[in-house]
Amino acid sequence: MSVFRADAAVFAVALLLTAPVFAAAIESHDLAPPALDSVGTLVPGQGGLPADLWSGTSAEVARALLPRLPVTTGSPVVRGLIRRLVLSAGAPPKGAADSDRPLLAELRAQTVLAVGDAAGMLALSDSIPAPARGPRLTRLRLDAALLAGRRDIACAELNAAQEDAELAKIRVLCRFAAGDGPGAALGLDLLRDRAPPDTAFITAAEAMAGLPPPKKGGLTALPSPSPVQLAAVAGAKMAIPADAVDGAEPMALPALAASEANSSDFRLAAAERAEALGVMNTDGVRKVMAQLPFTPELLATPLAGSEGMPGPRALALFVRSLDEAVDPVLVVPVVTRALEQAAARGRFATAARLLAPHILRVQPFDALPGFAPLAASALLVAGQPEGASLWYDAASRNAATAAAAARLWPVMRVWGIGDPGQAMAWVESVGPRPVLVAAGVLGALGNALPDRVLTARLDVAGSAAIAPALWELLNGAARDKRVGGTLLAGLTMLDKTGFDKADPVVLARVVAALRAVGLERDAKMLATEIVFANGL
Repeated sequence: MSVFRADAAVFAVALLLTAPVFAAAIESHDLAPPALDSVGTLVPGQGGLPADLWSGTSAEVARALLPRLPVTTGSPVVRGLIRRLVLSAGAPPKGAADSDRPLLAELRAQTVLAVGDAAGMLALSDSIPAPARGPRLTRLRLDAALLAGRRDIACAELNAAQEDAELAKIRVLCRFAAGDGPGAALGLDLLRDRAPPDTAFITAAEAMAGLPPPKKGGLTALPSPSPVQLAAVAGAKMAIPADAVDGAEPMALPALAASEANSSDFRLAAAERAEALGVMNTDGVRKVMAQLPFTPELLATPLAGSEGMPGPRALALFVRSLDEAVDPVLVVPVVTRALEQAAARGRFATAARLLAPHILRVQPFDALPGFAPLAASALLVAGQPEGASLWYDAASRNAATAAAAARLWPVMRVWGIGDPGQAMAWVESVGPRPVLVAAGVLGALGNALPDRVLTARLDVAGSAAIAPALWELLNGAARDKRVGGTLLAGLTMLDKTGFDKADPVVLARVVAALRAVGLERDAKMLATEIVFANGL
């Protein structure tokens, strides 16, 4: 027998002798279902935060702070961070149990709807089995479905929700959708008798029933449209009144931008506001812009053709003309006009994000000195610091634009660009608040201003009115690098009235905390927003 065969025989005997031991050691267990609070629609690499984002954070803290997040913020960066926080999948906070009510996943779903993502709310709540959904989530799913244009979902889940004033209106819509005219008419009669009546909904429902519009002229105002009102107006194929755009909650803006019965100018105004708040990305705005019927002549001569146009339509013309332009020389005059007009009506950031790809087509050179500071500003706002650096350098070299470039110095330093030695020249050109704000966020990012800047302002008092407990929660979470806890505490601390009024110490601490937990780019984007909001 060969050595190989002998070894094989020995191994076979050994295997037979030990087989009972192996069999006894093998056990099978059913895998436990994942915790309900672990669900999410975002994962790392696809916009999600790390899977261990809740590690070290208790369910008690999450339950206390989720409802306090600044969902009404005007900051796209903050709104984006909130959305990522509540949509990211990962192991739940310590102490979270499937028996808790409401589930943390329910609070997260409520938050994502409040920041304007109805489709995201539906996707997140779909991960929670219907029997486990609390009454609040069940009800909010109806609103999300109506805002997302999914009346089929709202009608299918209607009977699972607890009765309230809005539910009766949704029931009328569903009866119309099911072809139950008599049932819808009966429900509408009951709504007419309620005080105060929802005139907007009743008007739209009557139009769905084929009744003539009232003598007063139909639907003339809708200052703060609810999801069911918007669904009724859409079902009646009625135009939404113009006042809805400025008064709508962020969650309603995508529905306004998609309103087929309204003019393209109305939809564009809604899309612009949605983008400015971080509810819609630039691709969504471009889709709305693509619907505007510009002639080839207008697209070829946008500067002359934009005269007298409403601001949003003019911006759309500029963007569309550049999308089709071949010669990059045309970029400079069009972008200049577009950014200046947008700045005059408070939409500079939106215009900058839309126009950034076209600015990057142009190489800085001395023949464009006046354009350089404007281009640098736009690219900074759009999160393109490398491209901004080229224009900043060009502006700094030219005597005519050096002063304008100097004003951009603190934002360049946010991204680690520019000469630190130019600090005092900038400090001497602005007031005390911009200096203290910039000093705080730059220090938080490791680009501190000289000590003499701070010692000269020791008598300037702060105004922070933050609960000491919240400070401690943020300090502990950032120190231990707990992503979820840091975002909960830090974002809750931000002033809902705007970065131009928030305490500089608070702003700096939040930027530092984001950086401490590895969200470096988010910290820089937030710092950029903060510095621009305070005097640049």
